Amino acid sequence: MSARLRLALWFAAAVLAASLLLKHFVFDVYRVDSGSMEPLIMGSREGGERVLVHYGTFRPQRFDLVVAMRPGEQRPVVKRAVALENERVQIVSGDLVIDGRRLGISQPRPAPITVLDPRPGAWVDAFHVEQPGSLERADKGAQLTANSNEAARLLLREDVHDDGFDDEAGLLRGKQSVNDLLLDVEFDLSPGASAGFELTELGDLFRVELRPDEAGLRCELIREGEGVLASESVSGAKRLRLVNLDDTLVMRIDEREAKVVAYVENRLDPRDVIAAGRHMLPRVRMWVRSGTLKLQNLCLQRDLYYTERGEFARTGALRLGLGECLLLGDNSAMSRDGREWGPTPLGQILGHPTRVVWPLSRWRPLGAPSTLQVLSR
Repeated sequence: MSARLRLALWFAAAVLAASLLLKHFVFDVYRVDSGSMEPLIMGSREGGERVLVHYGTFRPQRFDLVVAMRPGEQRPVVKRAVALENERVQIVSGDLVIDGRRLGISQPRPAPITVLDPRPGAWVDAFHVEQPGSLERADKGAQLTANSNEAARLLLREDVHDDGFDDEAGLLRGKQSVNDLLLDVEFDLSPGASAGFELTELGDLFRVELRPDEAGLRCELIREGEGVLASESVSGAKRLRLVNLDDTLVMRIDEREAKVVAYVENRLDPRDVIAAGRHMLPRVRMWVRSGTLKLQNLCLQRDLYYTERGEFARTGALRLGLGECLLLGDNSAMSRDGREWGPTPLGQILGHPTRVVWPLSRWRPLGAPSTLQVLSR
């Protein structure tokens, strides 16, 4: 054997050994073939998706993605660490309650999930107009016109479920009705007209009302039955973000400072006579009086919602011990997770996934938890 050939063989062996070391001790590519993390990771699509996993000592923060091995299982799972060591965690009405309190709205959390087709103008079909009033399609949206002294109203046709929008698969339909919604819309209000944007949860109605004043528009954040919670006078307003999240309301007009108001827990609808916690009001409503309201680039999103599955952290508060965390899937209705098997020791966490790497057409980073963009300027 020549010296050159021996050198080539040693080089190939070294490359192979380095690859194996990297695979087993630094990173690996793991195939996700379940829908438990959709739409973040599209595991139910044909062939699933493959994620790049960084191995090594990893103590997750809240909502970090992790890859963990459960005793007795042959393959690891990808979940999200939602509660950490020494915390008491409970799932109440789809929300996480940590040490007796819902999460603060300014805490880092997963990005909200889009539940309507976000392509320009595509959202219009999800709404219907109440008479008297007329609706015309316009560039990137629609124009709502009040044809009399009464308000023209645009209502979301259906309840909002644990749906999610995927760029390739389109809208992924869920079955579980969800609570917390986020509305982001660009608008143009004709001179002298007033308008309203409303979200509902159970028997609660939250509204941002816009009406003319000396400065241009008076913007009021209202909880029906309690009156005005926050207000601001602005000129030339073109964008509204209205958020109802974890018993907190946020109103933000254009890029001005957000108005943030906490409220006492939601009220049931009086028609919900068996207290089932049903949504009986239209979940989104927009209206205009004495003029026209042009709507563009509407985006409707939801927070993660944890369904009533399993027994851990659901029938009562679960106390996590030292070196334990609770792992849940984003697509809660489709996820087998800590609600069924309880706490996960940190020693069973192998690492954390950082990006989808296959198929190549779906290459993308898996974003870290962050505070809501609506809160920042």
